[in-house]
Amino acid sequence: MKIIHNFFIMIFVSLSACQVTTLTDKSANAFVVTASQGTTTDNSIEVKWIKTDYYANFVVLRSTSETGTYTPITHRINASEYIDTYNIIEGTSYYYKVQGYNDIGTVMYLTEFAEGYAGSGGGFFPPKNITINTGQAKDCLELKWDRAEGATAYGISRSEDVSFFPPYDENNIVTLLRYKDTDVEAGKTYYYQITSLKENKDNKTEYTPSPNRSDWVKGTLFGADLGLSSPAGEYDNKIVLTWKKYEYATRYLIFRSESSEVPENPIKIVSQSEVMEYADTDVEAGKLYYYTIMYQNDSGTLDQSDTIRSYLKTAGTPEKPTDFIASQGLDPNDVVLNWTAADRAASYEIERSTSATGPWQIIKKTTEITYKDRVPDDSYTYFYRVTGLNPAPGTASDIKEGWANKAPINITASTFFGEKVILEWDKVPNARSYVISFSDTYGGTYEPVGSISPSSSSDRISFDHIYDIGSSLSKELFYKVQVVTTSGQSLPSEPVAGIIKKIDAPQNISVRNNKTATKSMEIRWDNVANARSYNVYRATLSHRGSNPDNLEVGHFKFLGNSQNAAFGLNFNTYPIRRYVYMVKAVDRGGAEGVFTKTDVVWRYPVDLVDFAKDVDYTIVQAQTQIPNFGQNGSGATIQARASGSYLYKAGFSGSKNHWRQYSSFEVIIDGEQEVKIAGIGATLDGPAYISGLYSGTITYVLLKAGIGGYVQNGRMIIEYNHPTQGLLIETWDAAKAGGYLQSVVLDGKEEFTPLPPYEEGNG
Repeated sequence: MKIIHNFFIMIFVSLSACQVTTLTDKSANAFVVTASQGTTTDNSIEVKWIKTDYYANFVVLRSTSETGTYTPITHRINASEYIDTYNIIEGTSYYYKVQGYNDIGTVMYLTEFAEGYAGSGGGFFPPKNITINTGQAKDCLELKWDRAEGATAYGISRSEDVSFFPPYDENNIVTLLRYKDTDVEAGKTYYYQITSLKENKDNKTEYTPSPNRSDWVKGTLFGADLGLSSPAGEYDNKIVLTWKKYEYATRYLIFRSESSEVPENPIKIVSQSEVMEYADTDVEAGKLYYYTIMYQNDSGTLDQSDTIRSYLKTAGTPEKPTDFIASQGLDPNDVVLNWTAADRAASYEIERSTSATGPWQIIKKTTEITYKDRVPDDSYTYFYRVTGLNPAPGTASDIKEGWANKAPINITASTFFGEKVILEWDKVPNARSYVISFSDTYGGTYEPVGSISPSSSSDRISFDHIYDIGSSLSKELFYKVQVVTTSGQSLPSEPVAGIIKKIDAPQNISVRNNKTATKSMEIRWDNVANARSYNVYRATLSHRGSNPDNLEVGHFKFLGNSQNAAFGLNFNTYPIRRYVYMVKAVDRGGAEGVFTKTDVVWRYPVDLVDFAKDVDYTIVQAQTQIPNFGQNGSGATIQARASGSYLYKAGFSGSKNHWRQYSSFEVIIDGEQEVKIAGIGATLDGPAYISGLYSGTITYVLLKAGIGGYVQNGRMIIEYNHPTQGLLIETWDAAKAGGYLQSVVLDGKEEFTPLPPYEEGNG
């Protein structure tokens, strides 16, 4: 064997030198090697490749990993297959390459690797040598195992029935060689099996399992019911204890006390090899003793048995205490217990529980027939029973329910709503109502904020405190709750803190798809964490002199609510064309957060028609800003309202010419416009120069207009400097001009068709 080994080494060195110095034509001479995967008998792997006339012979090389060192396992052979039986381990993956030589011994090509393995199991098997820390720990079971060849992870299956194991799932897949199970209970036996998993190359989150699972192992936590017992009152001079042997314990420490508390030092230590029995002779007649066993394993883990009571022989047991009562809400701190003395009782043992069925805790041994129990805070209602002792315990009294008139427990206060704090607490028995008070500081003065009556349908009481925190983004408040019963008012609870926090303002708000022609637009912003929805508002700038910085929340009108961080809407374009939008996030409580405003949004006229409609309103309707203008033949001159000048020279005939009021505009008009009123019509003449939001000129040439824009003669010249299309000019005759002249004078009637609606904003 040593000679063969050296021969292989010599070949490998020689081949390596050839590989470095020889160039090969892979495209012309390439061939592929394959290796069997669990299809051969015994411990062997069949390696195959394509044999062509180009190659004279071949050498097979093997490695234990894809990227490892490939060592020759054959001489040069003139064949197209090879059966590898050299130290093959079933289920282990091996990797093969084949070198092709020409007829003068030159290496011409080295293949890519091929994976092969012997036996079944997908090339890998479940792990072996599984150990479990059964009977060692009190809180978890930990499994360990040897690595399985080819496995990249392991799936754990657990059962409480050894005859059935469920499949593993994604929650119990591990990549390490150990698994810690903390979801276990004392006293139960658990069975485990392990499946080897191979990670899929294309999808790293999927695995190929081994066909078989490991052998099962079983485990239990450290802990058992020792069945500690004693024949109480059977002997005059001793108390005898017996218990069951626990397989994982190494020794047992016996403790004795005259109360229910376990003392510091044991009275006896019994080893695992001894009899599970102990006779305690250091006892006195007339005394009641409590016994507990602490048992320990070889790793030092301790557990404790139940505590039992025992005593020496006695003349007879006490009678059952009668007339036992427990107070219900009569005292703010204590439950008062009273009973009638029982015959043959030298003392009494009082027990308390949070349930009428136990478990019971001994809270007091007393010779009195009354006791005040200062109740803990883990529950509101407690159950009590009392037993006479001499020292033998007699029959326990009836069980009574009692409670102190203390403040509610388990009080919580919300910390996320933007306008209120939600308080909740456990329902208190026989409470008539609850009084809530609050303060800005923990130790400050608490002022009443409200009261609430209990609901019969819920075990929790809820109270909403709505509080305006003004411009603050958040504020911490402190609360106390008191119970009101027929017996009075309880002490206040300890303060509990709640926080009102406004939800954050939307960021990066912007206007998208601002389409003048369709008079539509869209507002977008970044999503706000914890936002349930968003409220959108709009304010209208009512004339050119308005400053958007002067807009306040009250100037904005609610438009709608959006579930997403976007809102689409139409422009309201008559006659105002400048807007500011505001967005507020709404939290889970329905409260609005901090607002964010857009910049000024403009809506330009899209063409001459759109321009003419807006300007016509501006020029004709501006005359109505003079009170009573046009009534009973009156006349006046209209001056500028913002900047520039409107100068109208008007003459009238007839009476009751009523002009509608026009209250806002977005342009400056310079120049003289003559308007002559006659009968039911008006003649307009002269140019007006438009500037401001957009610029242009509108010139009326003896344009005679009637009611509702009806034009008899004349023409109108429109010039509009469009922001993108440049200067647009067109002359309209009377017929076309009448189609866009929206309003002139009326025929002496008081009623008239209203203007299209628009919003009032900050002006």
